Amino acid sequence: MDGDAASAPAQGLPPDLAASLAWPPLDAPVATEGFWTHWGTSLLELALLLMLLFWMVGAWGRLSRLRTGVAQAWGQLDDVLMRRAAALDMLIAAVRDILLHEAGSLQALEQAQSRQREAALAVRIRPHAAEAVQAWAAAEREMASPLARLQALLEQHPEAEDREDAMRARLQLEDFNGQVGFGRQTFNQAVQAYNDALTEFPTRLLVPLFRLSPGATV
Repeated sequence: MDGDAASAPAQGLPPDLAASLAWPPLDAPVATEGFWTHWGTSLLELALLLMLLFWMVGAWGRLSRLRTGVAQAWGQLDDVLMRRAAALDMLIAAVRDILLHEAGSLQALEQAQSRQREAALAVRIRPHAAEAVQAWAAAEREMASPLARLQALLEQHPEAEDREDAMRARLQLEDFNGQVGFGRQTFNQAVQAYNDALTEFPTRLLVPLFRLSPGATV
């Protein structure tokens, strides 16, 4: 009975077609070797792709945090620079009449400070851009000479010490100069941490992919 049922679909057909339509025996093993050969490779490739994707997300997340740290460090330094600029403006205004014969020196200092502020604004927009940071560092160095000249002139004019606003501005300026030094150190540490991450393997594989470049210290 079972044999007749199994061969029923093949009755009256050519032998080759009948063989293809014949029902397999109930106890015949299911062929799984071909399934795993085909799909096993695909599943392995998918797993490797997911692992690569998760790694890229994690590595980019770390770089993003370090880039944010650089921007925050510059933001703190930039805030001190603006406060120092305000104190310097107040000092110049307080002693301008005393230093009438040194108007050229005061003008040179004001111009140097203006260039330094313009460079600082460029870094504020792009704190990771090495060229912008280097331009600010150069402007800061150029400002050092006329600022030292002003300090020397004030030492030669003790009457400036009798002016409360001038003395207050000088004390603030000295304090902010110290804070600028500390802010530069903090910024450099943040930049160094970011640059180190860019050189680490396998994170450095993302550098050409996302067109990343190391930052500059000050």
